[in-house]
Formats: sequence, structure tokens, C-alpha cells
Amino acid sequence: MRLLYFGLIVSFVFSCGADVAKEPKNKKTAEVKVEIPMPLFSDDMVFADEFVIAKKFSNGDNILHAQSKADWAHAAENGIPAWCYIDSINKQGILYNGYCVTDERDISNDVIYLNEVDAAVFCSVFDAPEVDEVELYMTERNYQGNFYVLGFQNIWVDGTNKDSGMKYVLSYHPSRAQVQLRRAHPGNGYFIRTLKK
Repeated sequence: MRLLYFGLIVSFVFSCGADVAKEPKNKKTAEVKVEIPMPLFSDDMVFADEFVIAKKFSNGDNILHAQSKADWAHAAENGIPAWCYIDSINKQGILYNGYCVTDERDISNDVIYLNEVDAAVFCSVFDAPEVDEVELYMTERNYQGNFYVLGFQNIWVDGTNKDSGMKYVLSYHPSRAQVQLRRAHPGNGYFIRTLKK
């Protein structure tokens, strides 16, 4: 019995130490493209094909790049708009805190955000398509600067009440083919995906 127990431990240790294939050094650092076929919202309102990857506001002001945990937490505590990469090495996956959405400078003059009223209607009327999701899009960053991989994707929704403490995100569960509206701390980091005109 002891021999069997020892064998199981040894096999477990070796299975955890499997080599991971190294990425080629000449790999390009292009943004990951969105492959999520969000459904039609109405006759003339549909989600943009790609997530926002802007690093400046529409007036040319830089949005704070808060990559470190301390910088992200400081921005959250002080209500400062900030963005960060999920994968800072390959420069992929840009998350924004909620202050970027509510800032009067806007990320782009052409941006149309989904608001929480439209999002609630969207959730009640439409079924999200079931698709295979890239793990990158399942990531959030909380207001303390910690990254978490979730089982769903979140995108910021523009709230009609600008003074409320919590903000809204539209959560998309690809494995369940489900969407729902949730409240979130404005210092959290999520994707921004806008609507087409």
C-alpha cells in the first residue's frame, strides 16, 4: 500500500512539471482580433467588430497606463481613468477601468456605448450565441490590481446615473450562451466594446 501511495505521488509531481512549448522570439505583438459574433441588437444597432484599444482620449490626452498593481490600485482609489494590458509581454488584451467610460473627454468622438437600460432589454430579448472563447477575453482586473480569469467576458456599459458608486458591465457566458447585466466597482478593469452607428 505504501509503495502504491509513493508511486501516485511521484507520477503527480512529474505530470505537473511538464515542459511548456516556448514561443518563437520573432512572434508579432499584434492585438488579438475579436471573434465573438454578438447578436444583432436592433435593426440599426449592432456591436462593433472589435474591442476598443485606444490609449488616448478624443482630445488627445493620454489615458494613464497603469500596468503595475500599485498604479492600478492608485488609479482606482483616486478615480483616475486608466488602462492596462492583460498580457504585457505580447501587448495583448486592453482592459479599462470604469472611469474611462464616464470621463467627459470620451475615448473617441465616434463611440456609442450601450447603456444599462438598453443592456437590460438586450439581456431579456436576445440569446447570445454559443461560441468557443479565447481565454484572454475571460480576464478581469479588480480595483486592487489583481487579475482573474473568469468563465465569462465582461464589457463596460455606460450608466445613465453618473454619480452612482457602482457601474454596469454586460457579462457574456459563451459556454452557457447567456448574457446578463451586472454591477461592478468602477476601479475594476474590463473590456470596452461599443456599438456601430
